[in-house]
Amino acid sequence: MSQYFTSKHNSFFCSKSTFIFTICLSVLLLLQGCAIKPQPISQAEHEERVASDRQQLYVNQEPIQGPLTLEEAIARALKYNYDHRLALMESVFQDKQLTSANLAMLPKLAANAGYSNRDNDAASSSISYETRKETLEPSLSSEREKRSFDLTLTWTMLDFGLSYFQANQQADRLLIMQERKRRVVNNIVKEVIAAYWKVLSADKLLPIVEQSIADSEKALKAYSTIQEQNLDSPLETLQHHRDLLNIISHLRRIQADLKMSRIRLAALINCPLQTSFTLAEPDKEMLTPPPLSVSLEEMENKGLAFRPDLREEAYQERIDKTEVHKEIVRMLPGVSVFTGYNYESNKFSLHNTWAEIGAKTTMGLFNLITGPAQIRAANTKVEVAKTRRLAQTVAALVQINLSYYQYQEALEEFQHAKEVSRIEKAIYNIARNEEENQAQSELALIRSSVDAVRAQIEQDRTLSDAYMLWGNMYFSVGGDMVPAGIEQGELKQMTDVIHQKIALWWQGKLPFEE
Repeated sequence: MSQYFTSKHNSFFCSKSTFIFTICLSVLLLLQGCAIKPQPISQAEHEERVASDRQQLYVNQEPIQGPLTLEEAIARALKYNYDHRLALMESVFQDKQLTSANLAMLPKLAANAGYSNRDNDAASSSISYETRKETLEPSLSSEREKRSFDLTLTWTMLDFGLSYFQANQQADRLLIMQERKRRVVNNIVKEVIAAYWKVLSADKLLPIVEQSIADSEKALKAYSTIQEQNLDSPLETLQHHRDLLNIISHLRRIQADLKMSRIRLAALINCPLQTSFTLAEPDKEMLTPPPLSVSLEEMENKGLAFRPDLREEAYQERIDKTEVHKEIVRMLPGVSVFTGYNYESNKFSLHNTWAEIGAKTTMGLFNLITGPAQIRAANTKVEVAKTRRLAQTVAALVQINLSYYQYQEALEEFQHAKEVSRIEKAIYNIARNEEENQAQSELALIRSSVDAVRAQIEQDRTLSDAYMLWGNMYFSVGGDMVPAGIEQGELKQMTDVIHQKIALWWQGKLPFEE
């Protein structure tokens, strides 16, 4: 009988070996044919991408109509700036991840369907354990062709526990992303304010600077003629020539910086860089930075509670604490409960459909060994998060103090620059009158003009810096210029809300005073 089975098995292996070899060879050839090779993007595709991207940059944007106000510039930056859009999309992505994490806590419902077909019958026979002789002739208990289906509902306590803690962690990650979005919004607002004031200054000063450059170049030609004809002392002529070249170089640098400010503002509000727009004249009260109406101690206390970076660290610490709970849960035994409905097309089966229910327990023995080490590592991570948060608290206090005193100094610097500008204007007027009376040289008049322009630029710079530093101080305590979710509204509505916020801002009020 043993020889019968041996010859039967040898026949099977001989008859199937060629078939198996053919299948393996076919699979190898298929994999070789499916090997991925680098496919560079063609130049035509790059150019098509560029055209498509440029077309998409400014779609669905309201055109600028009339003079652009500061509040409208901020609203446009928040609605159309791609950095802000990216932060918003990342927040939405984290929200979708939270939904997925919540769904992961549900029981698992799986549906399976199958089909199989043999090229011969699944016949079998039996032999006696004692005599090793065949006791039954070969028989069938399964068809060659079978179809099956089952629907199984499984709920595992261990998976539920881990999913629960993971959902809590994902909820905290969503809150972290919202705090990061606040930081992006605050940075955009600060940059818009600084760029807006620079463009205001440029619009006022560019004509003056260009006229000064024209006067200086005219005088430079005159001194070149004097030098060629030896009409004056060569040393004195060369000195005047050098001074004029230095003045023109300085004025051209100022001119270039003033012109670039408009490009920076256009980029922030995401309008075409060559767009021509005018800025609205600021109210008179906006030409003087507001005084502070809050103490430094109150700023420190509120800043530590409102700052986005410190809130991020608080949420991160909570995530790390939840990780400790997850490591503890992993050491527990897993209890699974399942129920299902099954179907099989085998005609030899007495019952082709049946329902089942059951439970089982599994225990990861290696988790008992590695678990304590994982828990210690998770606890260490919590301590690291606490230490990092304390370090950032110190940095936040330093930033709040620096911004407070820098703004105080900026107020004094603005008043000083304002007084210097007044004096330089008076000197220029006197020099111009003396030049008309032939009592002042043309070079001296040009120098007076340049000094007056430079003083005016310095006054505008200190005003712009004062508002930028005020913004730094405002946001160093976690202040929000705009409410969360405002970018979902219409541009006009956003502009009105920001106008109300700015009105409080100019009064020196911080967010926690509202």
